Amino acid sequence: MTKGMEKCYNPGSKRTENENLGEQEQGGMKSPLTVALWQAPYADAPSAEAEAQVTAHALERLDAAATQARAAGADLLITPEMALTGYHRDPEWLRAVAQPAAGAWASAVGAIARRHGLALVYG
Repeated sequence: MTKGMEKCYNPGSKRTENENLGEQEQGGMKSPLTVALWQAPYADAPSAEAEAQVTAHALERLDAAATQARAAGADLLITPEMALTGYHRDPEWLRAVAQPAAGAWASAVGAIARRHGLALVYG
């Protein structure tokens, strides 16, 4: 696996290190659930105007991470919290970039998940 993508295992489990965390029931048979974790730095947006560029770049990086995760056999990709915007404490900035839960960013992330055939957890 390449840097940033790891298989997850349940450390409290009696499974060996070669077994995946979680199983899904499929027609009476169990299949492994492979999880990929993406940890990456985010670009800081100095203004609301720059946010569109930062978010577009973050979506491109997310798409690349999803490509890599799926190629490695992942069913689920978990991203860092605030992966699209990074951490910002300025209330005015937050109001300027706030979106509804079903807004453009959510639609873009959903399209990435569908395109790669995996589930995505993002924040």
